[in-house]
Amino acid sequence: MSAEKMRIEEIINLHELWLVSNHSEGRRASLSSLDLQLADLSHRNLSWISLRNVNLSRANLEGANLTGSDLQGVDLQCANLSKAKIDKAKLSEVNFSYASLEGILMRDAFIHKCVFDHTKITKSEIRSSIFSNILFRHLDSTFTDFGNSFFKECRFYHGSYLGTSFKGARFVDCKEMGVHIQRVQLEKYGE
Repeated sequence: MSAEKMRIEEIINLHELWLVSNHSEGRRASLSSLDLQLADLSHRNLSWISLRNVNLSRANLEGANLTGSDLQGVDLQCANLSKAKIDKAKLSEVNFSYASLEGILMRDAFIHKCVFDHTKITKSEIRSSIFSNILFRHLDSTFTDFGNSFFKECRFYHGSYLGTSFKGARFVDCKEMGVHIQRVQLEKYGE
């Protein structure tokens, strides 16, 4: 293992100790602006960590806990976030192109100016989140629950939404073009 990988491993270990000790040991980590391309962070507890401007393209984050994390400017192209927990996270200007987010939990998150191009978000729970100025292109959100989420100025182009639920969701100034919608729940907000 390289010296840089060992240093990052130590930072994450101290962060996880900080979390499990209720902040009495270890320390809160910031991995901002690092190149973690191809990193294996699967099943790690990265909650409340700063990952601003980190390159996580092709990284393995399967089963990772990213609750409350700051993910501004993160590159997640081709990353595996399957079964990750991303509750209460701040995601701004994140590139999710070709990423796998199958089976994720994302509740009460703020998602702004992100790109979901050829992204797979299937069998996921993404509830009570705010989506602002998002590009969804060729998105596969089969059997995903977007219930009670708010979508503002989002663009939906050529996606598959088979069995997707938008129950209680609100859409303001959104555009849909070539979207294949079949068996989708689109009940009005508040019903």
